[in-house]
Amino acid sequence: MHQRTSWWAALAIGIAACSDPQAPTSPVSPELEPQPRLNLVATTTSNPRLIEGNISGNGTAVCAEVNGTNTPWLGQKVDGANGATIAGYVFSISGGGRYVSYQPAANTAPFHVITAVVVKGGPDTYVYSPTSAGTLMRAPDNAGGNVPQISHYTVCYTQGPGYTWQVQKTLTQVFSGTASSMTPLGTGQPVVIPQGQTRWLEFQITVTRSGGPGAGATATLQDLAAQACASLPAGFQCLLPNEYGGPGMVNYTYPTVTGSGTFHFMIDVVNTGAACGAGGTITNVAQLTPAGGSAQQSSVQVQVVAPGCYTLSKALTQVFSGTASSMTPLGTGQPVVIPQGQTRWLEFQITVTATGSVPSARLHDLAAQACAQLPAGFQCLLPNEYGGPGMVNYTYPGTITGSGTFHFMIDVVNTGAACGAQGTITNVARLTSGSSITSATLTADAPRTVTIRAQACT
Repeated sequence: MHQRTSWWAALAIGIAACSDPQAPTSPVSPELEPQPRLNLVATTTSNPRLIEGNISGNGTAVCAEVNGTNTPWLGQKVDGANGATIAGYVFSISGGGRYVSYQPAANTAPFHVITAVVVKGGPDTYVYSPTSAGTLMRAPDNAGGNVPQISHYTVCYTQGPGYTWQVQKTLTQVFSGTASSMTPLGTGQPVVIPQGQTRWLEFQITVTRSGGPGAGATATLQDLAAQACASLPAGFQCLLPNEYGGPGMVNYTYPTVTGSGTFHFMIDVVNTGAACGAGGTITNVAQLTPAGGSAQQSSVQVQVVAPGCYTLSKALTQVFSGTASSMTPLGTGQPVVIPQGQTRWLEFQITVTATGSVPSARLHDLAAQACAQLPAGFQCLLPNEYGGPGMVNYTYPGTITGSGTFHFMIDVVNTGAACGAQGTITNVARLTSGSSITSATLTADAPRTVTIRAQACT
């Protein structure tokens, strides 16, 4: 034993003196004595384990011999100093056939984990375990103190734990306009879409891949737009942008996903005739299916509505005789007979009905226009509290922000109409966006026509 130890010591000195300065370096095990076969796995890649001689058998047998874990290893043996592709990794030879290293195959996510590389050259063998991509591995020095050519090497590997995927979908922007000219509106909901207009809903899909290597290295990503659009309420429709070739929304499949990233998709929703205030929810789903795995989904709900609107109606609710301070109800029968010199007070009720979310409005009674229609011998007079004769259009104070009822009176005097003379007065209510009766109207005018007649002569 003493002589053998001295021989190894002399060999170590020879290695130091004769090492090849051009060759890649790889440390030699400091443990020069032969080791038991059951304790062959090194604790670090930088310290390969020395095995005197050769381990016979195929790749699986060699890997079983050097495996120091409870997990079975697979193995593949390569004869000679030759490159190979094994378990998703490319093994390359360098240094004149004396070194082997590996990298993951290009454009391929590794499916396995390299657990050991066993390199034989000259009389002995090195076991690199664990190891890593890019490490230069070699056989032990030969008797001349040189790195020998590789006679064969064995790659040991296990199937990796697999990749974990996550998918998350968010609404990132709403646009108005057209496919070629869009204006951002933010992400507030509900998304109000006026009749005949389009709103573009932009979604972002965030995909995260972690873990690996192993199963599920790639995934298929879909935007289930057709399903989303099928849930739209009546009067709304999805239309594809021009660049997609025409109307109708389809599910969209992205190219194969090979890692983490963000993806974008737009759904355009058109109000083709939805009732005022009508709306519903569009649920857009992103579906991610890892290779060999189960699909997972992430969805975003967006509420779309048509603008709210007003409806307006006007009714004759009572006819009074008498004076502004003392009135007697006469009912609503027509024609309204007005004896000469007398007044009849026509009371109208205006009903405003708001549906959905409506803008503020102003309410007007177009009394002056109504009175201008009276036949000869009839005249409208303002009640005393309005300041004197002559009827004017009236704008109610304050703004209208919802449903309500309002009242207005027109007093008609027979100032000398011929016996039995008859005509009509059409009183109109109008709802506008501004304080003037000429502002943009928010609904159709609500007219109410009343027939008046002078008392017949006796």
